[in-house]
Amino acid sequence: LNGDAYGKGIYAATDLNYGKGFGRGLSCAFLCLAIPGHMSQSQTMKLSSRDDSFKHGPLRVYRTSEQVLPLFFTDSNSSAKLAECAWDIADLLKERALGQVKDEAEFRKGARVEALWQGAFWKAEVWHVHRDGTYDLKWQHPYHFWPAELRVSPDRLRRYDES
Repeated sequence: LNGDAYGKGIYAATDLNYGKGFGRGLSCAFLCLAIPGHMSQSQTMKLSSRDDSFKHGPLRVYRTSEQVLPLFFTDSNSSAKLAECAWDIADLLKERALGQVKDEAEFRKGARVEALWQGAFWKAEVWHVHRDGTYDLKWQHPYHFWPAELRVSPDRLRRYDES
């Protein structure tokens, strides 16, 4: 979307719900990667001539379309899953174009661990690794009926070996 209320540029938002108000009733939007360049720190509430982008809450304004890479057309039902894919694409681009290698997670999906919970360690399995370095866990038998533990910090985990 092109606009000029906050300066002339390409308007975007980090929150799909924020953007719905500008989509003339559409319930979907493009999910994009963007290169902010030098982001405005100005109090003028506008993209300045010396900045590449402007940030105000979830609102983003990019000076040129070359800063924005559309990836997916999404809605609120698919946006979280597609955002994970977008982060993977960003990591791949950084690795291939810039030679930056993403740090590997300490534990991988399917790893058997012991998780600190209420002062004791309990057997669990990693069933999801989040980009922020946290883990979702499924408890192992005989605790398998317990609800999954979500977004567990790695400092609460240790490796578990049955041997």
